[in-house]
Amino acid sequence: MVTFLTGATGFIGAAILDRLLREGERVLTLVRREEAARHMAAKGAHPVLGDLLTPASYQEALRGSDLLIHAAGLNTFCLADPRPLYEVNVEGTRALLHAAAEAGVKRIVYTSSAVTIGEPAGHMAHEGMSHRGTFLSRYEESKYEAEQVALTLARQGLPVVILNPCSVQGPGRLHGTARIFLDYLNGRLSFVCGEWFSFVYIEDCVEAHLNAREMGEVGERYLLSGASVRTTELFEMLGEVTGIQRRLWQVGPNLALALGAGLEWGGRLKGRRPKLCRELIRTILHGGRYDSSKAERELKLSFTPLREMIVRTVDWYAQQGHLNRPLPRFASGRG
Repeated sequence: MVTFLTGATGFIGAAILDRLLREGERVLTLVRREEAARHMAAKGAHPVLGDLLTPASYQEALRGSDLLIHAAGLNTFCLADPRPLYEVNVEGTRALLHAAAEAGVKRIVYTSSAVTIGEPAGHMAHEGMSHRGTFLSRYEESKYEAEQVALTLARQGLPVVILNPCSVQGPGRLHGTARIFLDYLNGRLSFVCGEWFSFVYIEDCVEAHLNAREMGEVGERYLLSGASVRTTELFEMLGEVTGIQRRLWQVGPNLALALGAGLEWGGRLKGRRPKLCRELIRTILHGGRYDSSKAERELKLSFTPLREMIVRTVDWYAQQGHLNRPLPRFASGRG
């Protein structure tokens, strides 16, 4: 089988690529730069220089592919100009899927996001829910619109299966929500807000993509979430595993949003993207709990427990030198 993979330089895409190459698959990877192409070739993949928005740059490669895994996307918040989110996530997905339809690709696995479910606050999300109709962030809106493109094309006969992972964590991730773990362990996290966090381990996310090649139903969405945990429980577990015990300031919603607004405007005045802003705070406050029973049942998934995910991830942080101090209870992969 020949697989055409987008997003191979990203966290999820790189993990998918490594797994496919280990299994001896022929993988074509869409990349935008020569440096990335050299990196892909060194790993054993076959790079295709091109851009999602320019189908002519990769149409021929798609014609020679049996499977398309579309893991590329822009996942970021607090942009002064959100247009890149829509260009990459929506228009890039639209262009790629139309090109795949023209090329006659036999199967497509599309990496969407759990945020597209749009469940009301306080509800457990599942694939059958209707979106609440308002968006917490421009990222959520862009991923929702991209998913609607995929669903519309699926109804027209495109063989696409949609995966909706929540926050993906594990070895290899240092940015985004991974900063929650790193900043806590390195003593940089002083306050938290929100009640719930949900995570899925990277290896489980990869397994879902590979299983979806054969097991996923065309036009169906599959939520991927290995654990939903209260904020207090998350940091208690981090403390148990590592021996790090820190008192964190629990900030209420109104103050959190005010802090987000202040940091947002401060960043704008300084001409740089702030680490926190109102849309990110809104997303954190909303939280998210996800029912993954459909994926467990139909994609034959068994999710890694949260504690094991934390142990493996912290072990990787330590081995890669990302921790600035020793962990009292942690030694080489055991908490």
